[in-house]
Amino acid sequence: MKNSCLLLVMLGFLYLNTNSFGQTSASDTGEVFVSTIDNAKFVETQQLHRYYFNFGTSYGFDNQSDIHWDYKNETSSSGEYFRDAVSTSCGSGFALHAGFGKKISNTVSLELNIKFLFNPETVQNYYSDYDNSRLAVSSFIFSATPTINIDLPKITPKTTPFIKLGLSVAIPHIYYTEDYTYSTYDWSYVYKLEWTEKGNVALGYEVQAGLRFKLSEAIDFTVGVAATAMNYKPAKLTYTKVTHNGGDVTSYFPEIKYVTSYRSEGNTSPQVSRNLSSIGIQAGLRFVL
Repeated sequence: MKNSCLLLVMLGFLYLNTNSFGQTSASDTGEVFVSTIDNAKFVETQQLHRYYFNFGTSYGFDNQSDIHWDYKNETSSSGEYFRDAVSTSCGSGFALHAGFGKKISNTVSLELNIKFLFNPETVQNYYSDYDNSRLAVSSFIFSATPTINIDLPKITPKTTPFIKLGLSVAIPHIYYTEDYTYSTYDWSYVYKLEWTEKGNVALGYEVQAGLRFKLSEAIDFTVGVAATAMNYKPAKLTYTKVTHNGGDVTSYFPEIKYVTSYRSEGNTSPQVSRNLSSIGIQAGLRFVL
């Protein structure tokens, strides 16, 4: 009898503990599940609104170029001069980039990028029976570009293709240097002129397509192709230095304003348009905060 009672007590005790253990386990599992969801949402939110900086460099080549004739200093037996076509774009050359961005969705980011472009000299030569000239053209351009970055489906876990679309606002300075000589049988004169076209801003479009490689949790490497479509209408031409047979005559060359309605009066000239377009390669690093 005692053994039977003892057995019943032990079974009852085992039942109560087993039931209690089951209830506690279910409750803990629910709390862990909710906590996991909350943590995942927090991490996703943190990644979604992360900021980043990017730095890089690029080189652009002529695109939609202006064409000029480069005369060679030689003649044929008939006295004709040889000429070669020279394409120029004041928007080509080496550039440095920097930018700041924010991720607003899993695939879309907004950026503000700035660029400093250094356009190398393009030389044009001219020769005739009495005069000849050597004209060198170069430029410096500062631009700011609000950009939307769109990430495409990943190629590999650490490789993401992307495209960027932006509207560029640029402040160009175009520099000219000319050596001009006129000579006859009994006299000659030599001019050396330096002038700059500036004023007004240039608007254009910028498109990029490339790949982003994840080097670490905070650093990405990007490489791609970039194209810029832009034209510039300077407001004025300013002579910075002019010499005649070695003497300074800059003060005799006033500033010239470009106008859309030209009447051949005052220090004005018909409006000109300069090509700043280019297409090239770009590479850089992105640092995620």
